[in-house]
Amino acid sequence: MTDVRLKGWLIGALAAIAAVLIVVLAFQDRQTAIYVVLLVVGSLGLLIWTLPRIRLGLTAIFLYVQPLVIYLPNTEYGYTKAILSLVVISVLWAIWAGRWIWKGRADLQLTPLIGPVVGVLGAALLSLVNANTFWGDVQYVVLIVYFAGFMLYVANHVERRDDVELLVGTLLGAAALASIYGLLQYFGVVLGTPGESGNSQAIISTFGNRNYLGGFLAYLVAPGLWLLLDGRSTWLRGCTLGVIALITVTLVAIDSDSAWLAYVLSVFVVIVGLISTRDWILLKRTWRWSAGLAATAFGLTLLLDLSTQLWLEDGVVGFSRWLDIAPVVGWAGLLTLALVPLAGLLERVWEAPVKQRLGALGGAVLLATLFLVSPPGQTAVSDVRSVLQSGSAQVRVWDWWVGWHMVADHPVTGIGIGDYKREFLPYKAEFLQTERGAYFQNEVGHIQRAAQAHNEYVQMTAEMGIVGALATAVLIVGLIIGAVRRIRQAGERWQRLALLGLFGGVVAFMSDSIFSFPLHLPANALALVTLVGLIFSPVLGESRGQVSASGTSAQVIAGGVLAIALAVSVFAYRDWRADLLLDAAQNRQQRSGFNAEVESLFRRSAQLAVAPSEALYWLGVIHANQGESLTAQDQAEQARQRFETARQYLEQALPRYNTTNVYFQLARASERLQDYERAQRHLETLLQMAPSDSLERQARQLRALILYQQGQTEEAIRQMQDLVEAHPRSPRLPFTLGQMLADQRQLAAARENFNRALENIHRELRRLERNLSQEGTFPAADVSQWRSEREALEQLKSSVQQWLRRLGP
Repeated sequence: MTDVRLKGWLIGALAAIAAVLIVVLAFQDRQTAIYVVLLVVGSLGLLIWTLPRIRLGLTAIFLYVQPLVIYLPNTEYGYTKAILSLVVISVLWAIWAGRWIWKGRADLQLTPLIGPVVGVLGAALLSLVNANTFWGDVQYVVLIVYFAGFMLYVANHVERRDDVELLVGTLLGAAALASIYGLLQYFGVVLGTPGESGNSQAIISTFGNRNYLGGFLAYLVAPGLWLLLDGRSTWLRGCTLGVIALITVTLVAIDSDSAWLAYVLSVFVVIVGLISTRDWILLKRTWRWSAGLAATAFGLTLLLDLSTQLWLEDGVVGFSRWLDIAPVVGWAGLLTLALVPLAGLLERVWEAPVKQRLGALGGAVLLATLFLVSPPGQTAVSDVRSVLQSGSAQVRVWDWWVGWHMVADHPVTGIGIGDYKREFLPYKAEFLQTERGAYFQNEVGHIQRAAQAHNEYVQMTAEMGIVGALATAVLIVGLIIGAVRRIRQAGERWQRLALLGLFGGVVAFMSDSIFSFPLHLPANALALVTLVGLIFSPVLGESRGQVSASGTSAQVIAGGVLAIALAVSVFAYRDWRADLLLDAAQNRQQRSGFNAEVESLFRRSAQLAVAPSEALYWLGVIHANQGESLTAQDQAEQARQRFETARQYLEQALPRYNTTNVYFQLARASERLQDYERAQRHLETLLQMAPSDSLERQARQLRALILYQQGQTEEAIRQMQDLVEAHPRSPRLPFTLGQMLADQRQLAAARENFNRALENIHRELRRLERNLSQEGTFPAADVSQWRSEREALEQLKSSVQQWLRRLGP
C-alpha cells in the first residue's frame, strides 16, 4: 500500500508539472512542445506505476506512444508507427530473450491461435511464388510475424487483473488524447488536413485520416464498458465514463459509417453477453454509471452541434438541426449505448414465457414500422440509401471487383502478399474491358490507384488466394470459438466481463475490416493484437500449450530471437532513413525544382531502402528532364544517355511503384530514344487504365507525336485536331499541332494554332498570378506547383513567340 501511495504521489506531482508546462506552452502557441510533454509525461507515469516490472511498463508505454506518435519528416503517419513498432517489439523480444539466457530456461505460453497464425504465415510465404517484388512483399511477412509475436508477448506477460486494467486503460488514454486532438482540428483550433478547416474532413489527429482514427476509437468502446461496469474504484469508472463519452462525440464529428457500425456491433456484443451470462444483475448496481454514460454521450453530441453552429457557422438553428449532426448509424450507436442500462429488462423479456416474448417482439416490430413510415424514419431510410449509393461506396465495390479479377487469375496462392496496390492498375484495365467495368467507369468516373481494397477479406483472398482465405477463416473461427469458450468457462465475474469487453472490441475490428483496411494500419493492428493477447492470457482463463526449453536449447532459441530482433531493427532503421531522405527530396523539389541536391537525396534514399520504389521513379523523371534540357542544347549523345538512364530507373520502379505516371514517363523516355514500338505499348497500356483527364490528354498528345515521327502525318494531325477541339483552353496542344502544321507548310493554320496557344498561355499565367498573389492562404505544395507551372508556361511562351517570328506576319 505504501508503494502504491508513493507512486500515486509521484505521478500526481508529475501531472501537476505537466499541467503547468502545457498551460505556459499553450499561451506561447507551441503545439509541438505540448505534444512532446504529453508523450514524455505519460510514458514516465506508466513506468513509475509499473515499477519494478520494467517489461510491463515498456509494454504500456508502447501502447500509449504508438497510436499518438507522428513525425512530420516521414512521408506518412502510418509509416512512422510501423517502424516504431518493429523497433520496440524487437527491444521487448530482446529483453525477453535475455531473461531466458539469464535463467537458463525458456518458457513460452502458446495460445490456441498459434496453429491458425502459423497457417496464415504459411499462406503468406506461399504467395511469394507470385511476388511482384520479393523484398517488398517480404516486409509484409515480417510485419505479420512481429504483430503476432507481440500478441504472444502480451499473453505471456499479463499476470493479474491489474495488468489487464492497465493495458486497456492505456489504450483508452491514448484514444482520449487522439480524440481531443481530432476535435481541436474539427473546430479549426489546430491544423488538420491541409486546405481543410472546421469540419469533419479536417480531422486526421495522429492517424493521418479521420476514418483510421474512427476505427481505432470504435474498437475500445466495449473494453471500456468493462471498466465502467466492473471498475474497482470510482476514479477508474469516472475516467472511463469520460473517455467513452469523448470517443462517442468524436465519432459523431468524424462521421464514419464504418466506425459507427463497428461501435454498434461491439456494444451489441456486450448487451447479448450480459444477458446470456446472466450478469445483467450487475447493471442494477451500476445503473447510475451506465445511464450516466448514455446521458453524457447524448449531451456531448448535442453540445458538439451547438458548438458547431456557434463556432463554425456563426449562428444557432432550431433543435431539429441537432439531430442531423450524426449519421443514421451514429444515432443507432447512441441508442445502442442507451440500451446498456436496460439490459436487465431485456434479460427479463428473454426469460419470459413464449407468449410474452412474442408480444414484446411484435411490439418492437410495430414501433420500428411506425418509425420507418414517419417523416424522421423516411429521412433515415433516405440517408441509408444515399450512403449505399455514394461515390465512396461504389469506389469500394470497384476495388472489390478488381480484387476478384486477381483471384480469378491466381486462385490458389494469390498474387503475392502486399501486391494488391502494385497490381491494381493492370487489373483495373482488365476490369474496365468488361461490361460491369464500363458501368462503373460511367457511374464513378476516374479513380486513382487503390493502395488497399477497402476490405481486408477481399484483399487477403486476392493476395494469398484460396489458401490464405481458408487460413484466415480458420483463424477467425478459432478466435471466436476460443473467446466464447473462455467467457463461458470463466470462474469469476470480472473475468467474464473483461473477456466480453475484449471480445466486443475484436468484433468491432472484424466489422471495420469489411469497409476499411485496419490490418494495414499499425495503430489499429496493435489494438487488435493487444485485445487478442489479453483474451488468451492465463489470467483470464486456463492456459494450454506451454512449451519449455532449458540449457543449450534455451540459449539457441534466445540467440535466434536476438539475431532476428537485431537484423529487423537494422533494416527498419535503414528504411526509416531512406523515407526521411525521400520526404526531404520531395519537399526540396517542390520548393526549388529538380537540382543536383535533390537528385542526390533521391539516390541516397534508393540505396538505403529495403525495397526502393518512389525514389527510383523520381530519379527516372530527373534524368528524363535532363535529357530534355540537353536536347534543347543540341547535345544529342548526352541527351540519349540521360534518357536511357531514365528508362532504366523507371523500369526498376514499375513493379514496385506501379502508377500511371510511371507508364507515361516510360513512354516519354522511349519516344526520345526513338523506340516507338515500346513507347506506343506503354501508352496503350496507360490509356486502358483510364488515367486522369490531364494525363490522358498528355498520353494522347504523345501518341500523336509518335505517329507523326513514324510518317503517319495525316493521322497524327487529325488526332491533334481532335484533342485541340476537345480541350480548347489547353496551351500545349495547339502549340504541338502548330509545329506539325508548320512542318507540313500549312502556315496559315499553323499561325492560327500558335496564336491560340499564346492566348491560352496568357490566360493561365493570369490565373497563376492571382493565386500566387495570395500564396499565404494556400498550402506550400500548391504554391510550389504553381511556380513550376508558371516557369514552364513562360518557357512555352518563349517557344511560341519564336515560331511566330519565324513564320512572319
